[in-house]
Amino acid sequence: QRVENVLSKLQAKIPQLSDKELAMAREVSSLDRKVQALEGGVKQLRDKEKYQRYQIGVDGKMGRNSFKDNRLDNIKEVLQRDSRNIADLVKSVNDLKKYLSMLIK
Repeated sequence: QRVENVLSKLQAKIPQLSDKELAMAREVSSLDRKVQALEGGVKQLRDKEKYQRYQIGVDGKMGRNSFKDNRLDNIKEVLQRDSRNIADLVKSVNDLKKYLSMLIK
């Protein structure tokens, strides 16, 4: 009987977690897993940035020149398209002037 009393007193001293505390413990472990996953993602992004910086360093001059060439080609294309549009508008205005002058006479 004395052993039972000692065991019951020991059992009473063992901390029992409430349902809320258990839920909080599960949430903490879940958050820990999410943090580890995000840390892995951040590491991948840093590695990717490091690799891209390396590529820029290796391709340095060639990359810059091709970028300038691409920009120049795009600008030329836009200007040519705009000049065609302007020429079409001028032609339309001239045609309308001719038509209006015929109506007035």
